[in-house]
Amino acid sequence: MTIDQRDRFSRIRGEIAASRYALEEVLRSPDLRRVQLAYVGYNVARWASFIAISVYAFQIAGAAGVGMVAVVQLVPAAMVAPFAAVLGDRYRRERVLQVGYAIEVLAVGLLATSLIADTPSWVVFVLASGVGISFSLVRPVHESLVPLIARSPSETTAGYVVGGMISNLSAVVGPLLAALVLAMAGPGAVYAVLFFILLVSTLIVGRLVIRTEPASAFEEGTHVIAEAVRGFELMIKHPGQRVLLLMLAGGRVVLGLLDILIVVLAFEVFGTGETGTGVLNAALGIGGIVGAVGTLALIGKSSLAGIAGNGMLLYGLPIAVIAIVDQQSLAFLALVAAGTGSALADVSGRVMLQRVAPNEALSRVFGVVESSWMAGEAAGAVLGAVLVANVGITATLVLSGLFLPALWLVRRHALNRADVGMQVAPEIIELLRGLTMFQAVGPVELERIAALTTQVRAPEGTVVVAEGDHGDQFYIIAGGTALVTKGGRQLATLERGEYFGEIALVRDVPRTATVTAATKLDMVAIGRTHFVEAVVPHTASACSIEEFIDQRLAAHGD
Repeated sequence: MTIDQRDRFSRIRGEIAASRYALEEVLRSPDLRRVQLAYVGYNVARWASFIAISVYAFQIAGAAGVGMVAVVQLVPAAMVAPFAAVLGDRYRRERVLQVGYAIEVLAVGLLATSLIADTPSWVVFVLASGVGISFSLVRPVHESLVPLIARSPSETTAGYVVGGMISNLSAVVGPLLAALVLAMAGPGAVYAVLFFILLVSTLIVGRLVIRTEPASAFEEGTHVIAEAVRGFELMIKHPGQRVLLLMLAGGRVVLGLLDILIVVLAFEVFGTGETGTGVLNAALGIGGIVGAVGTLALIGKSSLAGIAGNGMLLYGLPIAVIAIVDQQSLAFLALVAAGTGSALADVSGRVMLQRVAPNEALSRVFGVVESSWMAGEAAGAVLGAVLVANVGITATLVLSGLFLPALWLVRRHALNRADVGMQVAPEIIELLRGLTMFQAVGPVELERIAALTTQVRAPEGTVVVAEGDHGDQFYIIAGGTALVTKGGRQLATLERGEYFGEIALVRDVPRTATVTAATKLDMVAIGRTHFVEAVVPHTASACSIEEFIDQRLAAHGD
C-alpha cells in the first residue's frame, strides 16, 4: 500500500470514527437523545406523508391531482414557516417544539380519519394543507434548540451531525414505509401509522427536562416582514447570488417535476402502483446519501463551479434517459444517479453562496433559498402535471431531464463568475482537516474556520507561548518542530499537524506549559475570540475537545 493510499484509508477511517463518536455523544445526553429520537419520527413522517397523499391525489385526479396536492402542501407551508420560526425566539424553545409536535399529531390524525372515512377530496386536500403547515413548525425550532440542550460545544455539533444523518436516512425509510403500507391498506392507513409515530415523538419531547429562556435577539417592534424583504433585495441585486439562487431553485423545480413523474411512471408505465411510487422515491434518497458522502471531496476545493455544473448534469440527464427505458429497475438506477447529482449541485451551490454573500446578511440569504425551494418544488409539480396532460410522459421526462443542463449551458459563465474561490489557501483547509477535532465538520463550516486563521512564523529558539502567561492564540504547526516544557521539564515534541494553546482558551486559565521553536516554525493561529465563538461550537470529533484537554493535562501531571 502506497503512502497516498494509507493516507486516504486513514481519512476514511477517521470519518467513520467521527460519525460513530458523534452518535455516542448524542446518546450520552438524555435531552439531546430525546430530541433526536423524536426527529426520526418527524423526518420519516414527512417523507411518507408526501408519498401517501400523492398516491391518493393521483387516484382521484391523475397527474393534475398530484400537482394540486403539491401546491396545497408546499405553498402555505412556505408562507407560514418564516413567521412560525419567530416563536422559537419569543418563547421557550422546548415548549414551542412540544406544541409543534402536538399540532402535527392533530393534523395527521384528522387527515387519517378523513381518508379512512372517505370524505370528499376537497376536505382531504384542505387537511393535507394543514399537515404541510404543521410540518413547517418543527424543523426551525429543532435546529435552534440543539445548542441549548447540548452539555458541551462538541455535543452541539454532534447534534447537527446526527440530525443530518437522520434526514438522509429518512429520505429512504419514509418512502419505503409508505410503499409497504400503501400496498397493504391504502393512504388512510399510512396516515394512521404516521399518527402513532408522531404521537411517540410528541411523548418523547414531552419528557424534556431542559428549561430554556426566550431569546433576546428578537426584540419587540422589529419589522420581520421588512427584514425578509431586505433578504430578497440583497440576492436580486447581486449577480453572483442571483445566479446561485437560480441554480438552487432550479434543482427544486426538477424535484417538483419528479413528484409527478414518479407517480405516473409507477402507475401508468411500470404498473407497480403504490409500491413503485415508494421505491422510486427511495432511489432519490439513496442517491442523496451517496452524494452526501461525495461532498466530503469539496473540502479544500478552491473552485466549485465545475462541480456544481457536473452535479446539474448528473441530476438532469438520467431523468431524460428514463424516457427510453422500460424497466423499473433501470429507472431506479437512473434516479439514484439523479439523487447523487442533486446532492452535489446543492452542497456546492450553497458553499459558493456563503462565499459570495455578506456574512451579516447570510441568515436572510439562506432564508430566501429555503423559501425558493418550497416555491420551486410547487411550481415544478404544477408544470409536471400540465406537461404530462398535454405532451405525455415521454416528452415530459425528456424536457425535465434537459432543464438543468440547459440552465447550466445558458448561465455557466455567470456561474463561473460567481465562483469567487476560497478566501484561504487550500493547504490551510487540509491542515485543519487533518485534526481529529475537525473531521466531522462540513465543507462550509471548515472553510469559515479556515478564514479566521492567520499565518505565524517563529525563528529557532523563539518562545511561542510561556507558562503562566495569558493565552490569546490557538496554534497548529504547519512546518518545523516545537518543544513543550513545564517547570524546565521537557514534556513533548510537536511536529507538523499537531497543535497547542487550546487549554488556556477553552478553560480560561493561564498557559499551562511553555512551547519553544526547536527549529524554524511555520504555524497557523486562531485568536481567542474566534476560537471560542466559531471553532469550539463546531468541534465534533472522535474525542471531544474537553477530552483532549483532560488527556493533555494528565500527561503534564496536572
